[in-house]
Amino acid sequence: TKGTELVLAPEASAKRENIFKSYIAMFKLKPVLPLMISVLLWSLVSSMQSGGLVYLMTNNLNYSAERQSGVMVFLSVMAMVWLPVIRKLAEKFDKKRVYVYSMAFSGLTLVVFGFIGFPVFALLLLEIALYCFGNSTYWTVYYSMMYDISELDEFINGERREGAISALMSFGQKLGAAIAMWLSGQLLALGGHGVAGMEESASAMILHMN
Repeated sequence: TKGTELVLAPEASAKRENIFKSYIAMFKLKPVLPLMISVLLWSLVSSMQSGGLVYLMTNNLNYSAERQSGVMVFLSVMAMVWLPVIRKLAEKFDKKRVYVYSMAFSGLTLVVFGFIGFPVFALLLLEIALYCFGNSTYWTVYYSMMYDISELDEFINGERREGAISALMSFGQKLGAAIAMWLSGQLLALGGHGVAGMEESASAMILHMN
């Protein structure tokens, strides 16, 4: 195809919009702030769950490295298993509701299992399977909704700002993860992690964190 490429003339009237004006215009769109808050909160939850799971298996449950690897493989498999279910639910129902209810359900299961604990291995696998329902919904439906906002932005404001919207949501993700790491450290310190004679208290704290 060499020599047959389309040559596009530069648009003389094209202007680079101020990034802050772009964000202000986007925040005037009704769905932007709720979606960004949900992204931040779920990023916080999932980051704490991931870190807490490793600590839980190592310090609370005393699992071997082989069993821990098996749990991580199971987590990855469940994340894929839920995908066709989520797709069917999103097709049948409003995907906004699927997004909200699935993450609320999985978040609630984390709270419940935080109090129940994991006296048997099967309960840990059940908790992971239920958590993956909300987490897989987040990583699939969230991106679809983000680009729906881009279409809405074009319809209302006449602008296509996929990059700016993606950057805004990515900031929410990173902020949530950063808060999760800081909060995990604070809770571990509060529970006595690393302090001689307070190992049991720290272990109990991480169980409830997870």
